[in-house]
Formats: sequence, C-alpha cells, structure tokens
Amino acid sequence: IYLVVFATTGRHGAGVVSVATLLGSRWLLWQWAPCAANYALIGYLPWIFLLLVLGIETRRRMLLLAALIALQGLTSVYLAVASYLLLGWLVLWRGLRQQTRAEAGRLAGALLVAAVPLVLAFLPYLLLRLDHPEIAAQSTWKGTMQLTRLPWGPLDARSPSGVPLLALGLMVVGGLVAVRSRLPALERAAWRQALLWIGLGMLISLTPFARLGDGIVRLPHALLGDWFSAYAVIRAPHRLGVVALIGLAVASGLSFAALLRFSGAKTRATGVAAVVWIALIMGESRTSWGIDRHARPLRLPARYPTLLVPNGAGPLVAALRVGEGPVLELPVPKNRRGRTAPEPQVAAMYRSIFHGRPVLNGYSGYEPPGFQERMELARRLPDEAALQELRAQTGLSALVVHPKALRGPARAQWLALATRGGNASLALRARGDDGALLFELR
Repeated sequence: IYLVVFATTGRHGAGVVSVATLLGSRWLLWQWAPCAANYALIGYLPWIFLLLVLGIETRRRMLLLAALIALQGLTSVYLAVASYLLLGWLVLWRGLRQQTRAEAGRLAGALLVAAVPLVLAFLPYLLLRLDHPEIAAQSTWKGTMQLTRLPWGPLDARSPSGVPLLALGLMVVGGLVAVRSRLPALERAAWRQALLWIGLGMLISLTPFARLGDGIVRLPHALLGDWFSAYAVIRAPHRLGVVALIGLAVASGLSFAALLRFSGAKTRATGVAAVVWIALIMGESRTSWGIDRHARPLRLPARYPTLLVPNGAGPLVAALRVGEGPVLELPVPKNRRGRTAPEPQVAAMYRSIFHGRPVLNGYSGYEPPGFQERMELARRLPDEAALQELRAQTGLSALVVHPKALRGPARAQWLALATRGGNASLALRARGDDGALLFELR
C-alpha cells in the first residue's frame, strides 16, 4: 500500500497515512483475519491496483496481472470472486469506449489466463458438491448469513470496509480539495481506481436481504441468488468488501497528498502530520466511537482472547494413548443457532493428535451424516440409554469429561460419579492436570 501510494503521489507521508488507515481496520487485525489467516494475505491486491492505474498496455502486463489475480484468488474463493467482479466491471466499462477497447481485451485475457490455475484449484470442491448436494445442509454454519444492517452496515468495524471514521472524514475533505486541484494524470487515475474499488467493493459486500430498522428489505442483487444460486456458495458476502478496504486505504493517502499540495506543507510539517495521523487513527481503532450502536463494537479488550493449547504430554493423554477405540469429549454445548458449537470441540481434536484415537467430536466446516443426532445423545450423558445407543452406533470406548466447563446439576452429577469411581457402565481411569476425568466403558 505504501509503495503504491508513493508511486502515484511521490509523497512518503501519503504512503504512511494509507498504511495507518489499512492497519486501523479491526476486520484485518482483530475481527476476522486473525482467526482465518489466509484473509490477511491481501498483498497482491495493491499491485493489481497499481497495474490498473498504469494501464494494461502490453501483453507482458497482461500476463503479470493474470499471475497476480491467480495468486490472490488462491487464498480464498471470496477474494477470487471479488477480484473477478471488479475486473469484470472494468472489462465491460472499458469495452464500451473505442479508445479503451483494446485494453479491455487484454483485461479479459488476464482473467481467462488466471482462470486456469483457479479452476484447477477449486475444481475438487465443485465436484464434491455436485456428487453430494446434501452436504450443504451438513454444516455448523448452515443458514448463518449475517444480514447487512442499512445504512451503516458497510462502515461496521467488523466488516472489511469499516475503516476508522477519521479516515472517511479525511477522504471527504481531501477528495473535495482534489476535485478543485489540477492533479497529475497518474494521481487522477489512482483516484478513479480508488473510487471504483470503494464503490463496487461496498456494493458487492451487501447481503441480498438487508436489515433496515426493525424490518428486512430485498436488494436488487438478490436476483443473482434467484438466477445462479450465487449465495448458496457466497455465504458471507461482507468478505467481498476487502477490495473496498484497499480502495479506502489508497484514497486516504491520495487525500493526504491533495491536502499537502493545497497547503504547501514542507517536509518536516508533513512528517509531523503523518505521525499525528497515526496516533489519531490507532486511537479511534481501539476506542471505536462511531455512528450508531450497530456500526461500532465496544472498546477492544486489553488482551487478545486466545485459548490455551491442550497439554499433549499430561496424564490424561498418556492414559488415552494406552487405550483403544473411539473417544468422546464433553461437554458439547449448542450455539445461539441451536447447532453444536464448534469452538469447544477444538481441544478434543487437537488432543487427538497426541493420543491417536478416533474422536466423535467434530470442529466447524462440514460434518458427517448423523453428527448432530449423536451430539444430542452426548448431551444426555451419563444417561444409560444414551450411552448404550452411542456405543451401538460408534463403538464408543471412552469419555473425557471437563467438569470446569459444566454448570449446575450436570457438573455435580459427573463429579459425584467420579467420586464413586464410576458405575455399572463407566469406570474412572484417570484425571487430567486441569481436572478432566477419563471414563472407560466397561
């Protein structure tokens, strides 16, 4: 981002300001990219931006653009779709004018060349979906599209386009100054690209149905879902707004450059202004005061909340390693949507790396048929009928119970069972460092 803005404005301070705006994005540093790290790999988008500003005037640039599109698209189907929608619009727009029709052809050529590695990479997923159409219903995330809240949804700090409001104010002021100024041709082209990336990026990030006040409205692009079932694949459209994030970061740098040119600021003043801007933008990103209660979450916590890594060498794992047969870890609570919550099951799958036994627990993504029904049985344990049904279905041989994660009667019931050493069906075999209980089926 810094290099792209410096290349188009010739001002280091503008590059610094654009970087501060990018790093002020909670979506990038606090909300989504930290837990899905491939979404942090957006480093190809700025170079795509710069190539489009410079113009795709040669076959060599066309091939370079194709390589960048392919590399960016391989990080996520969302980033692939966002890139194609953006460049597809440019192909259509530039194809309408005689003087840019040849460049539109080269843009189309870049999209076709990039499609080859992308199709090869994503083809196995498509074939799996065609072979097993029912798999769409076998997911923790089924029906979890978070509807855009109008009018401030795109500015929500949990969305890619939700950059600090100070940055938006800078863009408005700097944009007005730029309109009244005589900008170099390269800078004008950068402004056009930035506005396109912002506008189109925010548009494609809207869900086909959106919340407006207490009601729900249908937006025009819901037709895409009717015609092509697009939103059966693009379950979280707000992730497409990452192209808007790039546009916003560049536009803030362009705005800063326009204001510097207008004020005639010297080098030292530029440096001071850039440092002050970094302090302001990061301060707002942490406190996140905002337009309304929906557009900004609360102040960031003092520490980033992370789970402790399960101990792979403790007595619990040692006892599991010497046994045989499938293991179930409890509890398996439900989430707000009434399906088995994925987060508590991470530890069970991680621990299985060390003991090597199959587990009934499952984490996120897609689940095998009958998984939700088995978890309903697991929630009834230590009920004898549920235990015998799980044994009959899966060959279950051991239970790991975490009393600290239980509340009320369920916790008391398991602790009492452990005090007695088990019952007619379960035998207590080991205790973990954290108080976990290992029961084996007799």
